[in-house]
Amino acid sequence: MVNLGVLLSHLLDPPDPDGARHWYTQAANTGNTNAMNNLGTLLVGVDPPDPDGARHWYTQAANAGDTKSMYNLGNLLAGTDPPDLNGARHWYTQAANTGNTDAMYNLGILLSHRSDPPDVDGARHWYTQAANTGHTDAMVILGNLLAGMDPPDLDGARHQYTQAANTGNTDAMINLGVLLSERLHPPDLDGARHWYTQAANTGHTDAMVILGNLLAGMDPPDPDGARHWYTQAANAGHTGAMFILGNRLVVMNPPDTGGARHWYTQAANAGNTDAMVNLGLLLSQLMDPPDLDGARHWYTQAANAGHTGAMFILGNRLVVMNPPDTGGARHWYTQAANAGNTDAMVNLGVLLSQLMDPPDLDGARHWYTQAANAGNTDAMANLAILLETRLDPPYLDGTRHGYTQGHKKEEE
Repeated sequence: MVNLGVLLSHLLDPPDPDGARHWYTQAANTGNTNAMNNLGTLLVGVDPPDPDGARHWYTQAANAGDTKSMYNLGNLLAGTDPPDLNGARHWYTQAANTGNTDAMYNLGILLSHRSDPPDVDGARHWYTQAANTGHTDAMVILGNLLAGMDPPDLDGARHQYTQAANTGNTDAMINLGVLLSERLHPPDLDGARHWYTQAANTGHTDAMVILGNLLAGMDPPDPDGARHWYTQAANAGHTGAMFILGNRLVVMNPPDTGGARHWYTQAANAGNTDAMVNLGLLLSQLMDPPDLDGARHWYTQAANAGHTGAMFILGNRLVVMNPPDTGGARHWYTQAANAGNTDAMVNLGVLLSQLMDPPDLDGARHWYTQAANAGNTDAMANLAILLETRLDPPYLDGTRHGYTQGHKKEEE
């Protein structure tokens, strides 16, 4: 019956879940724990899921000693809404005590990440149990736990990362590289380079970028090696690498504007808003002749995606057009100001008080005040001038306060 259920649910194309459910149920009613476990798993995966039915059969099998069902029941209880963490902990512990390493690992995660307060000692115990059986993910997370303790156990973390890295775990290779290059005193840059290279050679694009950063920052730097790994990552679709390549090419002597434009465009088309902004800067400031329409396009793309720097730049460019587009500038300055950009607040104050006809002095005062309260000294000075020279009658106490605050900031 069980084998027939497996055939119907896993080997037929399309599967026959109703038939599988029938035969699993027949076998489960005879006390077959494998059938109970398989039936629970089938009920979790049907559309719509039957979590109550799954819980029933997992519990039947778990109470009969089936460790897979104990583990699956722990997963089910930990994933309900709201989760039953006490129940999950009970069944993970039951399964872990029988030697189930996935249960040990999940129990560690529950104790360290989902319990309030966290049970770090308990998590460390179970991660260690799982790691000692060869569970590489447990080695990595145990390394993370040891490296993050106060004080950190860097030797212990290094041991666990090395064990996992030697089995081919790329996350361990990267974490080991970070530990060696950033946490040890003095750093072991050769060791870090070795492990980053191992991870990069498996196709791990984040490792390629980190390796490029390491090579670019060494003394002496290895710019050719860095460019190699950035290019590998960029060609594999890593938008951060594309952006870095664009930045590096644009500051060469002479700049490689064509190469920079290529990589910025690749990253921008993938949604990287910083690349959109830098592409706009390149098109407007470094190309001969400048491509102002292209620059505006990319600034607008970035601004529409929420990049406050792009909003600010757009406001600046629209306000200096001939004639100025004060409506467009006001829109983008306001967007950036509402997102907390103090330079945009200042420029919006200038626009409202000096470029609008009639001027909006209340609006200007509002934005100067917002920026001044955030510590912007230009805003403090502009607010003082506005209060002294543009209001009727002048607000001299506010003027004195604005000048005083700006002077204090300059002295700090």
